Amino acid sequence: MAYKRNHYVPEFYLKSFSLSVSGRRKPMIWVYDKDGGSTRQQSAKDTAVVRDLYTIRNVEGVHPHFLEHEFAKYESAVKPILERWKEPDAKPAVKEIFVVSQFLAYLYLRVPRTIDAIKQISAHSSIISLENLARDPERLLKAFEWLRSNKQPNLTMQELRELAENVEQRFEVKVDDIFALCTTLRMFETVEKRLRKLYWCLSAAPPTTEFITCDSPLVVVFREEGRMGLGDGFGHPHVEVSFPLSPRVCLTLERKTNLKRRTLGDGRVLEINRRAVAVAERYIFSAHKSDYTERLVRAFAFTRQTPKVSKKALRAHFDLPPIPWTPG
Repeated sequence: MAYKRNHYVPEFYLKSFSLSVSGRRKPMIWVYDKDGGSTRQQSAKDTAVVRDLYTIRNVEGVHPHFLEHEFAKYESAVKPILERWKEPDAKPAVKEIFVVSQFLAYLYLRVPRTIDAIKQISAHSSIISLENLARDPERLLKAFEWLRSNKQPNLTMQELRELAENVEQRFEVKVDDIFALCTTLRMFETVEKRLRKLYWCLSAAPPTTEFITCDSPLVVVFREEGRMGLGDGFGHPHVEVSFPLSPRVCLTLERKTNLKRRTLGDGRVLEINRRAVAVAERYIFSAHKSDYTERLVRAFAFTRQTPKVSKKALRAHFDLPPIPWTPG
């Protein structure tokens, strides 16, 4: 039964933002909701958890809880390292970075935000591919001949062209959750290597402020032409990555500052928190309740409706010379 409740943000990590509360048996964490739900306290055990998120069904030779078992191995390996990094004056060692980079790569790829981004990419790509097919007579003919001989013997060429041209109006394209998850995990090596190539620093908060975290705790931003971009960008020359370890310490990764340890000012801590709220899929977590955090959550509530993928960028990609169409 335990494996049916899948934490997409590890329970041991959330406990670092939990505090003892009078009258409660377990430490509690404050949870803010971009969808407008009331700010509430709950245990780490009941936070960032979805039933059967990582359960793989009906795949021969694959245990239904294979992914949950694998994620648990990385969590067990990284837990003592992150505990040490929260200590005063701790600095990341090279051998520790390798372990933590693997954990962070999987953490980034397994959260609902990344899975949903892959679902959007897959759905939009399918639609754009079919629209391009309708404009390519040679590829359309090959598709038509294959469909006539294998799937739809009564389909006419005109019907196929109309379907391809208007697929978004006639159909709802859905992408399987496990397919999307497995697609994200295929990017593990790329993400892990790019994380290791950055400078790793343990950044402490001053006494007057503290770090918060969210349901997408590895926050990736990049600067380009004076603007800040959110989301994937590990290979960008101006990428900045943050991963709060506790209210007092945040792991920061970048290309320009080769420091192992530093103390940030109030403004820098608030900026890291602002990014966490902006990139959160839905929930933000903190050790203490804050009016400032509540205002940030309301300010960035619009991101719940913001597409994670640019159709324009995808169409530009598909305008490259087409790959020969192969039926199957």
